[in-house]
Amino acid sequence: ACPEGEWPDDAPADAVHARAGAVDGDGTRARPFGTLAAALAAASSAGRPIVLGEGELAGGVQVRGVPSITGLCPARTRIVDTATTSSAAIIARPGVPLTIRGVHLEGALYGLWVTRGATVTGEGLVANGASSAVRLDGGASAELRRLRAQTPLSSDFVHAALRVGPGSTLTVHEATLLGGGSLVYSYGDDPATDVATVTVEDATLLDSPIGLAGYHDVTLRRAAIENVDLGVLTISPRRAVLEDVRARDVARPSDSAFLFASGGTIELRRVSLLGLPRGGAILARNVEGSFARDARIEASDVVLDDVGGDVAIQVEADTSLALTRALVTRAGGTAVLATTGGRLTLTDLTIRGTTASPDAAFGHGVAVDGPGASATIERLVAAPALATILAHDEALVRATDVDVEGGLGLAAQCVQLSACASGEPMLVLERARIRDVTRYGVASIVSRVRLVDVDVDGVVAQASSTIVGLGVLAYAGRIEGERLRVRG
Repeated sequence: ACPEGEWPDDAPADAVHARAGAVDGDGTRARPFGTLAAALAAASSAGRPIVLGEGELAGGVQVRGVPSITGLCPARTRIVDTATTSSAAIIARPGVPLTIRGVHLEGALYGLWVTRGATVTGEGLVANGASSAVRLDGGASAELRRLRAQTPLSSDFVHAALRVGPGSTLTVHEATLLGGGSLVYSYGDDPATDVATVTVEDATLLDSPIGLAGYHDVTLRRAAIENVDLGVLTISPRRAVLEDVRARDVARPSDSAFLFASGGTIELRRVSLLGLPRGGAILARNVEGSFARDARIEASDVVLDDVGGDVAIQVEADTSLALTRALVTRAGGTAVLATTGGRLTLTDLTIRGTTASPDAAFGHGVAVDGPGASATIERLVAAPALATILAHDEALVRATDVDVEGGLGLAAQCVQLSACASGEPMLVLERARIRDVTRYGVASIVSRVRLVDVDVDGVVAQASSTIVGLGVLAYAGRIEGERLRVRG
């Protein structure tokens, strides 16, 4: 909100005053300086605050020894850097901590530049820059509240709305971040040591190829993300926390995901992803040649709706996902997939609606595929297009308290008899109810399955197949167990 008066309502009595266009000033309220540079020259030597009136003042200034710069509001007080070299509207230098309030900062490259060792507190700011709206060098510190940061769209994610250097600390409250190649990017040379600490709370992240990326310990809390191609990219072996986050219209390219975890520990708490047109929701993958490996995701209270990609949630070699209390609806393919070496722990998962691909490669509830891939499932309710649980090619699945409606039932399948049928069971199913499925209730195809307390009720033939409806099928495989009931 803008005050009605000529000067900020809470202007300090000893402040140096400046107003665009003033002449013959001495820094008093009655005779303000006409430039920010003149105000800084008068204020820095005595450590006095600066107060700015209405208008546009020339930026590109170095600020040192001044405790505060206060404008009326971003709509009425602007600091603009017109330089074409590496510059910013305000360049904060180390020394006295600087507070900036109620201004619009527009720089040739950066709106606000916090140099190494400098500390800045900001409130009620708009920042724009061709490279980044706000830049923190290594070892800098900033806490910004009520911020709008925007930079032009870019194909390079290092051009970020907020660019954060190694060893720096950035905390942002009540913010809107837009544009750039990414919205928050933390850079460095060594992922083990060049790490920033970033906290973003009560924020809206909009209109960018990437939301968060870089070498950082990052916390995103109470945030909305929209119109972003890739929401979060973890490219360091550090920690990322997403809490009370809601995203819509993200993961738009077909090979993208809202969360691309290539390393570190990622915690998701109360995350809703609503509308992912072509990509996936969560992808954990070890990138060849990357220093960031073995991502571990711990997620709870997750809602995924209208996920357009072939796989909504996928973990690959040497990565893991522990998912508790999750709902997946309207998946464009398989809801959850673990490939060779990927590990799943799923608790209280509900899957409502998957879409089978033309070649039936996708559309399962939970698929675990390849040697070393595993899943432990407790309390699963599913109504998929294809198999509710599919264990494939030496994968291992242990599932308890499973409720299935529709689809192709559950299956373990292997291509090599010697590898699968004579070893440990690929699928262990305890306390399961399977009803109104197509083709088979439970199948062991060149594999081994164990069933305990399983009820199959209602199996019909598949219209496009010559196979009749089968309650239990062992095809070159083995099924063992106790208390199995097949009816209907």
